[in-house]
Amino acid sequence: MKLTNLSHLITASPEPIDLTLTNQWLWEIIDEFVYQFQSFSQFRRSPKLNAEESAYLKDHNYIWSVLSVLNVLYSLIDKSNINQQLKV
Repeated sequence: MKLTNLSHLITASPEPIDLTLTNQWLWEIIDEFVYQFQSFSQFRRSPKLNAEESAYLKDHNYIWSVLSVLNVLYSLIDKSNINQQLKV
C-alpha cells in the first residue's frame, strides 16, 4: 500500500480508524514520506535526465507535487488534533 493511499484512508474517514501505531513508527512513516518527496524533487531537477524523461516529468507535474504533499501533511495534522493537544 502506498503511503498516499494510507494517508487518504486515514484522512478521508469520517470516523476514527482503529489503528494503533507507536510514536516511533509514526515518525518513521512521516520522515520517509518527506524524504521520498525530497529525493524525487532532486531527481526531477537532475541535469542527467534525457529529453524523454524531462518531457514526461513536465507533462506529469502532478507527480509528487508540493501541493499534494502539503495536503497530505496538513490532513494528518488536522486528524491528529496535535494543535489542540499542544494548546492544553
